[in-house]
Amino acid sequence: MIWKGPKQELVHILEAREQRAAFQEKLTELFGQPVVAFKLNIPGPVKTSEPIVEMFQEGVMALQNALMNEGIAITYDKMIYEKSGPEYFAVCANPPESVKALTVKIENEHPLGRLFDFDAIGKNGKAISRQDLGQAERKCLICDQPAFVCGRARAHGLEALQDRIETIYKAYFSKG
Repeated sequence: MIWKGPKQELVHILEAREQRAAFQEKLTELFGQPVVAFKLNIPGPVKTSEPIVEMFQEGVMALQNALMNEGIAITYDKMIYEKSGPEYFAVCANPPESVKALTVKIENEHPLGRLFDFDAIGKNGKAISRQDLGQAERKCLICDQPAFVCGRARAHGLEALQDRIETIYKAYFSKG
């Protein structure tokens, strides 16, 4: 169900990454304020489908609500729906460190948060990392190792990762 959608080649995924970086740079230049970029952590060639968009929209709402609750105004925002996956960009005046702390909280506490990927980019174009805030690295979807270690080593097969994402999806949306 989740994995029924257009399949992307690696070249398209890499092109989308370059376009995302260029758009983030354009926003920081235009507004002179930090930018939050949001997408989902979705392994494999299918990056968009109805369930993926559903999870993405939950992440956008979580971010917008968290910013509003903290009194952080969004100067500009934009959603982009491409075959390479949905993306959301928000420009806000608060320091990128405070915005990153807020997005880390969402990633850690929201039931879909492990699938969320928020970047907070400062006016200088530099992304703030979890480590910059003294936060632990993200854990793997399958085990307790750091996600980048398992990802780099391809420690878990694509099917196992997709099964885990589907379990998270179904649990959140009470489907199946």
